[in-house]
Amino acid sequence: MPDKPQRTRFLKPKPTKNYPKVLLRHLSIVVVFALLSGCDQGREGQHSELSPTLLLKACPGFAETGELMAVANAECGKLSVLENPDDPKGRRISLNIQRLPAISPLAAADPLFILTGGPGQAATEFADYVAPLFRDVRKKRDIILLDQRGTGQSNPLDCEPEEEEEDWTINDAASQLKREVLLQHCLDSYDADLRFYSTTYAMADLDKVRAALGYQRINLWGVSYGTRAALVYMRDYPEQVRTAILDGSAPVNMLIPRYMERDADRALRELSEQCEASEACEQHLGNVLANVRTVMKRLAVGDVEVTVEHPLSRQATQVLISAKRFAAFVRAALYARELSPLIPLAMANAAAEDYQLVMSMIMLSSKQMESSLSQGMFLSVICSEDFSVLNQLNAQGRLSEEPAVLLKSEALGQMENDCRLWPKGAVSSDYFAPVVSAVPTLLLSGNSDPATPPRWAEDVSKNLSNSKHLVAQGGHHGISALGCVPDLMAEFIELGEHDSLDSECVKAIKPTPFFVDSMGPIMEGPALTGEVSGDNSHD
Repeated sequence: MPDKPQRTRFLKPKPTKNYPKVLLRHLSIVVVFALLSGCDQGREGQHSELSPTLLLKACPGFAETGELMAVANAECGKLSVLENPDDPKGRRISLNIQRLPAISPLAAADPLFILTGGPGQAATEFADYVAPLFRDVRKKRDIILLDQRGTGQSNPLDCEPEEEEEDWTINDAASQLKREVLLQHCLDSYDADLRFYSTTYAMADLDKVRAALGYQRINLWGVSYGTRAALVYMRDYPEQVRTAILDGSAPVNMLIPRYMERDADRALRELSEQCEASEACEQHLGNVLANVRTVMKRLAVGDVEVTVEHPLSRQATQVLISAKRFAAFVRAALYARELSPLIPLAMANAAAEDYQLVMSMIMLSSKQMESSLSQGMFLSVICSEDFSVLNQLNAQGRLSEEPAVLLKSEALGQMENDCRLWPKGAVSSDYFAPVVSAVPTLLLSGNSDPATPPRWAEDVSKNLSNSKHLVAQGGHHGISALGCVPDLMAEFIELGEHDSLDSECVKAIKPTPFFVDSMGPIMEGPALTGEVSGDNSHD
């Protein structure tokens, strides 16, 4: 699911990045955990067609790449697969794989496979995040990161336009024109048949990697779109999954573009209610929803051009703000637990026609947002899967009228424009049926998530007979790194079941206190002073 508003620039991710700890909020990541039995049997490499020792070797070091290795002792390799599995003479693509070997010399037989979000994020670029998050899991189990086809170094569907400074003065119409030109440039540059870059083909790749590495059963951890990928794997390869962890559920029947604005509005209402419950926030900043309405009403009359100080260069920068852009900015900020304390202050300032804070927030994160996603792979998934069904429902008159939303960023219209141009693969009608599984599954949700709120995990759990759903009241998009959640995930994987988990500690993950001015937050009461440690670091 689109975990961030889409930008007009398409940048190729670098092989190694130092992502900040807020990566778990991007949408953009959904990583999947499936715990499998037989932990005491060791690796099964001798039974596979391709031995792990032939497939993987030590990852290139500083002498070869000029960059520090993200994780010590990591192993890297490639696996060649058919782009179109039904065409044995067709194009082959290379899948990029990284293994973080277990610390124990007697590794458990069931590794943890990581499924990131977007769609469009490359799993191997999250090695430096995954290693500390799952340090207890890695004591006994290998961790496998596979760049999904179309991302990272697995035949990436990226584009590299000429480097240019961000133009903050371009209006919506000109931005759309620029995007269409860039999309066509991307299509012309690909050596790929985009019909074969949807989730089903990617999960067939994952199973080939599993077999090539000699594993019989695996554990899955997925975040955001990664949860959809995990669910598809659980359905298509049920015997291979021991356990699964789904953080920020994005089920196959979610139809991402349709619900983006509705779910963002819900998150904004949650934040507004939290501000109302805080005497200091309400007294100093007023009502968050009322402030947003004031800005959106003003921008509906016409775009506003302002001059702000760029937070990095400190240079005066001209910015054109439209209603569509402002809604997208707010939605982006709602993803991050780290940014949410600033939102009431930013909205109060914007209502008073001071846009410095809100623009500083978006300028600081825009580069990260652009470079963390393979846009070609994102559109290949969304246009083949979500949008094809939306078109069918619309043609049949089965789409109910959308409710009025405050943060109207025209997400569905943007998808319509993009997908008219984009090649689409065939997706079977039963693909969108709810995934039914008895695999032990741990569902994680952040109560203030603007992209994958708890209601989606509740929907998924109805057909997962062996599942447990945990909701962090102070969580946003992705809660795996918050408070006691890493310990709960490690225990769940070790046990292979959730019945004995003591999850009361998740209640200690409270909303963060709000900034009422540039000096920071005012701490109020035990709900705020009892804040637990931990980051919200997805994608």
